[in-house]
Amino acid sequence: MKNKEKELCIVFLAIFAILLIYLSQGLIFSKSKDRETKQNQLDDLKDELSKVNGEIRNLEPQKERLELRERKLFLGVRISVGCLLVVGNFICWWLFDKRSFNLGNQLNYNYAALLLYSFSAYILYGSMGNFTKSMKTSSINYLRKNNIHIWEEIKCLKERKTNLEDEISKRQKQNPWLKIQ
Repeated sequence: MKNKEKELCIVFLAIFAILLIYLSQGLIFSKSKDRETKQNQLDDLKDELSKVNGEIRNLEPQKERLELRERKLFLGVRISVGCLLVVGNFICWWLFDKRSFNLGNQLNYNYAALLLYSFSAYILYGSMGNFTKSMKTSSINYLRKNNIHIWEEIKCLKERKTNLEDEISKRQKQNPWLKIQ
């Protein structure tokens, strides 16, 4: 009887040892598989980030060209307004008696033009600043109406880039054993 009890005990110990080895191998394998999965996810995020950076690099030159066109247009408008004022002064000098038209008369004409401009800006927009801002906004909208997708796409890509960078840094902090490339 003692012999059979010993054999039974050895068989149970052997079965227990085999189960213990099998379970520990399964846990080790699942942890390494989990690490590989997390590393693959991190690599996928990094690949997506590099694609987003590439798209941003492709769109930035187009955006810079459009911004340069806007700056050139605004410079042209300022020069045109200045030339218009000079031409208006010349026309007043030419229409009125050239001998009696002096600097005082020219200043009066410029004051009248400024008063008319200020009055119309105040009546239409409430202040000179609002008038200027409205004119600039409407001209920018006019210039960008055909290329608005560039600004929107760059904005979305930059948001996506910051989200990806945040996600990558968060995953690397959670799993410091992941490879950083």
